[in-house]
Amino acid sequence: MNWHEQFWGKWNKYWETQKLTKPFEYKGKCTVPGGFIDVLSFVGLLRGVFIGVFAIFFGRYIDLYLAALDPILGREVTRGLEQMRQHARLGLFIGSVGIFLGQLE
Repeated sequence: MNWHEQFWGKWNKYWETQKLTKPFEYKGKCTVPGGFIDVLSFVGLLRGVFIGVFAIFFGRYIDLYLAALDPILGREVTRGLEQMRQHARLGLFIGSVGIFLGQLE
């Protein structure tokens, strides 16, 4: 029996002994081991880091991507350097929070 099976076995035994009903069923949800929001395994933690780094990268370069698409869409939009810096800071904040929260267990 691996660590995940032991954890979910204890979780289910806890809810069986309590008089409360389960707030929601975990089977088939994204929080079970191997699911998308699995924070109990190495793959889940690595996924959180990857998504956070992607958010930082996307926030940093979103203005350059949109500037390349503007001539194709027929728009003339000028973006100032301060606006680009603000988007980079926002991407860094969102990505850093995602990485930090992804590592909490």
